[in-house]
Amino acid sequence: MQLLDVESTDSLVERAILATSDYVDGRSDEAKKLIRATYKKLFELFGNDRGAMISLIATMNSLAKCVRNNPSATSLNAQDAFEVLYKCMKYQVPVDGDYAYFIPFKGKITFVLGYKGAELIYKRKHPEFCDINVKIITQKQHEMMNMDDKTPFFNHDLPHVEGDEVNVNTAKFIMIKVTFFGLNEPIYETYTAKEILERTNERQRSNSDSWKNNFSAMIIKTAKKKFFMEH
Repeated sequence: MQLLDVESTDSLVERAILATSDYVDGRSDEAKKLIRATYKKLFELFGNDRGAMISLIATMNSLAKCVRNNPSATSLNAQDAFEVLYKCMKYQVPVDGDYAYFIPFKGKITFVLGYKGAELIYKRKHPEFCDINVKIITQKQHEMMNMDDKTPFFNHDLPHVEGDEVNVNTAKFIMIKVTFFGLNEPIYETYTAKEILERTNERQRSNSDSWKNNFSAMIIKTAKKKFFMEH
């Protein structure tokens, strides 16, 4: 880790304050004091190297933008901010789309790890990871294949059923195959569609264009995240 010997933690904190002025400006002196203390604690925890500083300030900017765009979240205090930022720094994933994102909920901001972020963390633990493949099996396909042990069927072509679209009502199993460099045996995992959908909020799904228009893609992403987080 390359330290910035010429720059103190306090100096980094002031740079962070400037970088997130939209979030800091207009708050009381006491709130600003708490925010400075929060930033300082984060820099002390994760080191004042240039990479950590850039990552933290980028995350602070994302948090500030989320707060600015969601008036209900303006009550976010320094402790809430610290908890959110701490998770970002702990996981070391960018707050960017499928890697990680912020969700405003009941006046607070929640950090949510995306499936790409979960994959990034998995790769750090398993550098031999090569690829992950996912298949969705519908109820009708399952009946036609008469599957008892589902794993051996992963490499088989699934039977085509006319008009059998994959949706919340027809999806039966989500099958995963993970391969590794230098290893002959892949890992197989099978989840029921119900298990995967239980990881999501039904109300959010019903209001989400992504789930409405790309159900297959969304349930595959959710299944990947479940696998990466559990292994």
